[in-house]
This record gives sequence, structure tokens and C-alpha cells, in this order.
Amino acid sequence: MDYLIVDDSAAIRKILQHMLQQAQVPVTTVYEAGDGVEALALLKNRNVNVIFSDIDMPNMDGLQFVTELKSHSARKSVPVIMIASESGQAKVTEAVRLGASGCLIKPFTLAHIKDKIVGSITGKIDIPMAAEAVAGEPRCPWALRTLPPAPPVVITIMSILRENDDDDAARKSIECIQADPVFAAEVLRIANLASVSSHQETTTIQRAVVTLSLNLVLAYAITAGMRPYLGTTLRIPALRSCWTHSLATALLSKELAVACRTGSGEAYTAGLLHDIGRIGLAVCYPAQYADLLSISEKHRLDVLQCERDLFDLDHCQAGAWIAGEWGLTPDIASAAEHHHEEPAPERVTAPTLAALGCRLAETLGFGVMGSGSAWTLEKIRENLPESAQNRFRPDAKTLKASVARQIEQIA
Repeated sequence: MDYLIVDDSAAIRKILQHMLQQAQVPVTTVYEAGDGVEALALLKNRNVNVIFSDIDMPNMDGLQFVTELKSHSARKSVPVIMIASESGQAKVTEAVRLGASGCLIKPFTLAHIKDKIVGSITGKIDIPMAAEAVAGEPRCPWALRTLPPAPPVVITIMSILRENDDDDAARKSIECIQADPVFAAEVLRIANLASVSSHQETTTIQRAVVTLSLNLVLAYAITAGMRPYLGTTLRIPALRSCWTHSLATALLSKELAVACRTGSGEAYTAGLLHDIGRIGLAVCYPAQYADLLSISEKHRLDVLQCERDLFDLDHCQAGAWIAGEWGLTPDIASAAEHHHEEPAPERVTAPTLAALGCRLAETLGFGVMGSGSAWTLEKIRENLPESAQNRFRPDAKTLKASVARQIEQIA
């Protein structure tokens, strides 16, 4: 069978083509077109068995394309499956009225693709119903609707941090962590692994707070709480690279904070959670997000644009929404939303250090799916205050080996 994918997003075309090859349906040739005009021109010289078409496209959108296609007797019988997100289903109904055979809702699964192809051939028309919003509840992006609740320890720690009462915060933090002896032991394990400069092993939470700082101990507690949150997604190599990137960013943000003589705990936490939007999408749609990363790397596509095309939001926008839902501190929320923007070197804040830590992680080879950074180690140094530049002169190989060793033991 021959297929035609009509979509102005190169990412969607490549993802759908990749999934067609895996969906256990007959595939001979898959053609691509960027809009309705290009598709009609291609169909003058080629016959296809099934067409997948986006709705919103430049030059000629999906509704106009279906209308034109069905006006030609030679093409009238070719099934057209519309590609849409939940927010575009009203237009799908109109497309079906014009002659479309049904709708494929993003993000796709192999089972959905196979069902739609079989249904289009047999004449079955299926229009998925959009989920109704619950009255009084804030509107959730559809891509995050199945996001599991935040780890309880994260909610508790964020509540403690917002109180700004250092003495009470220390007491509540110690009580929170020690309430579960197994969890407390894991926090101490991470603290001893991540605090490589300490010559003495920390054996109690109270001692850790005194020797390391309260915020750094809380940062390690969040690390211990987030690891189980990812669950089975860590079995997928592409998604495991998301977690190792977050850990590397946290560890390197802490190193940068030490050089800048500012809060290392705050920088570590901002680095750890800077990609919380990416983690959220991966937890909600592990297979689809892993495919997105693989295809964006293979075809050198912009990941943020791929995310917007497939999920109607990118991981920075997802991070901003999750930060609000989970009650993350303003610094962490800013890191989650703005880490792809150019850091402001004149302001040494936790979000700035997280953005630099993210770039440093990529430079050292800890990017998501092995992505590299356009930033050199020297450029990262130049974005630190002058006094910090003198204190941050690591050997790249030594720093990479140290981070890799800590990640292997923490992750």
C-alpha cells in the first residue's frame, strides 16, 4: 500500500512515517507533502491508497484539501484520515462532513494508526470525542492530563521553602525526611555521593544539614523523591538520557554556584528540575516522546518545535504549567520555563546557573540523546562573574569523569 502524509510539520511527517513502518500494516511507499497544494500536485502523477492530512496548514489547509480531492472523481474514493490534536476536533467534524474518513489524534500510537487504516479501508468512520473540562477546575493542557501527582516529598519541601523561616524549616525538613527511614537512608546516600569534596561521611540528616546546608539536603531529598516518579520510563534509553541530563545539570549547576559563592542547594534543585516539563511529557507518553527524540536527532529537527507540533506545547511551556501545579518556588519555575533562553550573565541567580549548567552538561556529553552544545567550556566561563571565572577553571575530562561517576551511583 502507498500512503501520502500531508502536514506542514516535518516532525509529524517523519514520526508518522516511522510509525507506519512499525504498525504491522502493508507499506510500499510513503510520500510527503507540506500542504494541500503540494499534495494535489503530487497526486496528479501518483496513486495512493490512504492519505493522512493535517488540518491547519499554510497555502491550502486540510478542509480545503479534502474539498478539492473529493471533487475529482478519480480521487474521490481515496480515504483521508485527518491529523488533529484534541483542541482541533471541531474542525475534524467538518472534515468528515466534507468526505474525510476519520481522525488520528496526536500523539499517535501504533494501535491507533493500524485501527484507522483498517477502518478507512472498510468504510468505518470514527471521530474521537474530546474530553470535557470539569467545571471550576483550571484548564490542563491535554498532553499533561494523565500526569501523575507530584511526589509527596516535593510538595512538602516546596511548602517548607516558601515559609522563609530558617529555624522552623530545618526542624520540619529533618522530621519530613526522617519519617521514612528507608527514604532518609537514600537521601544520605545521595548526599555522600554528590558532596565529593567532603572528607567525612555524613551519617545523620541533622549532621547533613549542619555540614552541607539545609537547601542542599532538601535538594538531595528531591532527587531521592523524583527517581521513583519516573518509574519504568527509565528502561527506555532515550528517556533515561533525560534523567541523566537532569542529574548532570544539577551537579554542574552546584559546581557553578560554588564558584560564584552563592547558594549551591538552590542551584542544584533548579538544575535538577529545569527539565520537569520534558519529564512530564515523557511520563505521560513514554513511547511517543522517545520516538520524538530519536526522530528529531536523526533528522536534525528542533526538539522544541517537534514537541509543539506533536503535543501542542513544548517542554518549557509544560514545565511552567507543572511548576504552577506543583507549587515549585519562583526560581525553579523560572528555570523550567526559560532555560533555553540566553542566560543573563550580569545576574547570578539559580535559574541562570541552571541554564549554564544545562549547556555545560551538553558540552560534556550529558545532553538528551547525546545532543551536544554550541557552547564551549570557555564561553560558559565567560558568562560567570569575573571573580567566579578565576575560581572555575576545571579540566574538562576530569569534570566529565567526576559527573559520570556520580550519576552512575545516584541514578
